[in-house]
Amino acid sequence: MFGITFKFPIQYYLSGLLFIILTAIFVSCLGLTINLFFPKLDYDREAAVIKQSLSSFLATFVPFLLGVGLLVLFFVFLEKVNLFYIYIILYIILDILLIAFLYTKGVHKFLYEIN
Repeated sequence: MFGITFKFPIQYYLSGLLFIILTAIFVSCLGLTINLFFPKLDYDREAAVIKQSLSSFLATFVPFLLGVGLLVLFFVFLEKVNLFYIYIILYIILDILLIAFLYTKGVHKFLYEIN
């Protein structure tokens, strides 16, 4: 509604949508990667795995800290550099790297090292 009121160009809508999609892919792939490295397989109740494991802590706070860092950089370099498109490129690279890891070494780690 805000964009419609101020008549933003369609490029802002599309780049914002792309940013949201890339961020969601990054956070989910990062969570899978963290769970591969810090699995909690010795538990007595399911709540211990969900709320009291290192992997759930890291999967929650690493994206949060990354988001805060990106926001701080955005306000520090406001109108000096178009950081939004640099963030999109950064997320594309990170997504490709995480997906490649999950499909190669991640599968091997899950099948042979964790079980």
